[in-house]
Amino acid sequence: MVAPPIALHGPDAACHDHHAQPGDFARAIEALRATRGATVTTALTRSNYRALAAMPALLHAHGAAAWHVVVAPFAEATTDQPARSPRLALALPFALHALARAEQLGLAIAIVDAPRCLLGRFAPSLVITAPRSFPAPCEACTARARCGGVDAAYAARFGADELAPVA
Repeated sequence: MVAPPIALHGPDAACHDHHAQPGDFARAIEALRATRGATVTTALTRSNYRALAAMPALLHAHGAAAWHVVVAPFAEATTDQPARSPRLALALPFALHALARAEQLGLAIAIVDAPRCLLGRFAPSLVITAPRSFPAPCEACTARARCGGVDAAYAARFGADELAPVA
């Protein structure tokens, strides 16, 4: 029986618990230790993308087998929740750098529901769970059938200038 993925959204309690509940970081680390060989999922957010470089060493030290960075659906700010979704052109380079380090440490990696054109050498690591919208720049893209696209609300908020069709 395969254990369910463990959600870990930052390399320390301050970062992770910002996305969860106080004390959840400690519980996630304990679950990771208890289930050696687990898959860890991390939602890519405005609050954690700069801290992702520290994740591979943490995951490796606690016995994770795989790390999946998830480009979550766009989340706009509300009165009780600050905006969580980052500009992908800003955040993905941090995520890809961290994924490269995770690969070096022997972790299996995946980037989930991201636009393929922003992934460079990590495009083969793309996992699509929910195809999204494809703005105008995507119309001529030859990789569209193997792309996660972008959330429609993300495209409406930020536009599609950062997307570059694959020729």
